[in-house]
Amino acid sequence: MLDYTTWKYKLMGGKGAPVKVIEAYLANHKWTHKETERDSTDAIVYHWVAKAGQRAVDTIAFMNTRIGSYGASNYVIDLDGTIYITVNQEYVAFHAGSDKGYTDLAVRLFGKKGTAKTSSPNWHSVGIEMCHPNWEGEFTEETLHSAAWLGAKLCRDYNLKPHQHALTHQMVVGWKNCPKWMVDNPQDFEELRWKILNAM
Repeated sequence: MLDYTTWKYKLMGGKGAPVKVIEAYLANHKWTHKETERDSTDAIVYHWVAKAGQRAVDTIAFMNTRIGSYGASNYVIDLDGTIYITVNQEYVAFHAGSDKGYTDLAVRLFGKKGTAKTSSPNWHSVGIEMCHPNWEGEFTEETLHSAAWLGAKLCRDYNLKPHQHALTHQMVVGWKNCPKWMVDNPQDFEELRWKILNAM
């Protein structure tokens, strides 16, 4: 069990709004995750939920009822910045697999084994879904604050560097416009990376 008081104190250092963390583990694991520890943790992958105004609880409900297609994440961040833990941080969540191959960056980070047909970056990365109020995919300040806070925690946990190991889904697979706002506005993703670094 994570000690969230210690987590908040270490990352926030008394600055900024506190982050609320709720455990909401997915029951459905055939289509969403494996209750198996990852081979390694070499990246943090950020996603959007791809539905304007959808709240975290509805995203989680959708994940829990998935049939016939894979998809989930270790965390979901709500519009108000609340972080929901949906899959154990150490476990494999199905968030970045692709039947169309992977980018050169993904192959460098995860290796040929981690990007082979029999495996995927899911075995080597933590997935974070972020809610957004509009179809452009722009995130609220609260969501971005929590995304940086959580990214900093994960970088500390796994000895990662934000500018090398914090990625968009698009950076991993190359073809998916996810998270849309940050693919369309790459400077905003660079800003998030700086926020992660500053929160460490």
